[in-house]
Amino acid sequence: MDGRGTHGATGLGALRRVCDRPEGDYRVLSRLPGASWTDVPEPPDVDRALECMQHDPSASAVLDLSMLPHDQKLALVDRALRRIRAMRRQGRPHWVLLDEAHYLLHEGGIGADAVGLGDRGFCVVTYRPRWLRASVAAALDMCIFARTTNKEELVYVRAMLAGHRDAETVSGTLPYLSPHFRFDR
Repeated sequence: MDGRGTHGATGLGALRRVCDRPEGDYRVLSRLPGASWTDVPEPPDVDRALECMQHDPSASAVLDLSMLPHDQKLALVDRALRRIRAMRRQGRPHWVLLDEAHYLLHEGGIGADAVGLGDRGFCVVTYRPRWLRASVAAALDMCIFARTTNKEELVYVRAMLAGHRDAETVSGTLPYLSPHFRFDR
């Protein structure tokens, strides 16, 4: 979860590092200027990890929950997002990156009241967009696609883009993309 403001190049670099990382390896992000990586096994660790952003407007906090069971991840991310929503009322963090969002923002996952997608400033990373709640998909302003060959995901993306002037071109291209493709809604 990133508290960085308008530092676009750093934010894009962080996103690239998240997308290119080996599964579960978030420690690499601690090398970014102002970033701290924290393994978060317990609720008080969430609060401690987010404290840096209250004192330093350029700080970024990476909360690593990769080694926890799913139900524990949901509880800790819920706690973190509620705390972040409260912090945002005071001006930061500006951006929140949720990796593996399909495991968090599905029906029965973290509640909309905790996430606050209407507050904007979210980067939702997923390779399974069809698992996201409809309200999450509807709140997305921009989609960055990578190569997608899963038939169910392609059907979902076609439906999601229905009515957009480039929908057929985009959905027909996804199975053949190489690195990344940006699509603004």
